[in-house]
Amino acid sequence: MYTQGEIIAAKLPLGFEHWGVVSELGTVVSSSQRTGVVKEESFEVFSSGYDIISKGYPSNLDPNDVLRKARGAIGKEWKLITDNCQHFATWCHNNKHSPQLQLLIGGALVTGLLLFILKYK
Repeated sequence: MYTQGEIIAAKLPLGFEHWGVVSELGTVVSSSQRTGVVKEESFEVFSSGYDIISKGYPSNLDPNDVLRKARGAIGKEWKLITDNCQHFATWCHNNKHSPQLQLLIGGALVTGLLLFILKYK
C-alpha cells in the first residue's frame, strides 16, 4: 500500500493534515501535537481514524536512511512553528523547510512588502 520512507498524511478536519514517515514495520514515525514528541505508532493511532493519503517520496535518499533519521529523532519535542509534523517528515528527506513554513515565510514577506509600499506611497 505505502512504501518504506514515503510521507503520508492523515486528512484532519478543517483542511489540516498530520504528516508522518512510513516504516518497514507497517508503522508511522511522526512528530505529533497529540503526544508532544516524535513517536513511532500504528497507522490507526497515527491517523486517529481519519483517511490517509500519500504525500510522495520527495528525495532520492535510501529508505533506510530516511527511517534511520526519523527514528533518531524519537522523543524530540513537537513545536508548532519550528518542529511540527510537516517539518519533521520533510526533514527526514533532507529538505530543510516544509511547504507549510515556506508558505508562512512567503506570506510574511508579501505582507511586509505591501505595508512598506503603502507607508511610503
